[in-house]
Amino acid sequence: PEALQEALGRDVHMVWRVKPKTRLGLAGTRIEVSHPNGIADAWIAYDPRGRSTDTLVVVNDAGVLTIDQPRNAEMPSSIYIVPKGDPRLPAGLTLSLSGGGQKTLEGTSDSVEVQVKAGRQVLLEVGSKGWSVIVDTSFVPLPSGVAVSAFHEDVEAQLRELGYVEGE
Repeated sequence: PEALQEALGRDVHMVWRVKPKTRLGLAGTRIEVSHPNGIADAWIAYDPRGRSTDTLVVVNDAGVLTIDQPRNAEMPSSIYIVPKGDPRLPAGLTLSLSGGGQKTLEGTSDSVEVQVKAGRQVLLEVGSKGWSVIVDTSFVPLPSGVAVSAFHEDVEAQLRELGYVEGE
């Protein structure tokens, strides 16, 4: 984490990362994440192609995170979570996965304490083959500023040619 902080010139924090193993929700998907201490904030990982813009990420007043992926939309590659309290203490972290024409699947982390280290540490995995979600640890800078929403027309043409921008 220290090398990343130095390279970015910003503080880097340990967070929980929700990583869906399936990206396209033919029938829509809902993921709910909770923890006894609550969740302070959550956001979608940077998505330069804008493929998961329809996914709704909300932390309610009770500190429960809901991720709603509409029908036929792509799930983000990652959703980052800042828990209320210490992210090294995931005991009681609960995830519910529903939709997609499947029965609701749930799981709770029994990890007592995780060590601060550079590699990811899986806290919880819920799902079945082809339809599952992992919650692990990650180090990221907290979001700030405004995400890129448009490009200069010359750059946009070049990005389109390379396949990074679709449509007209």
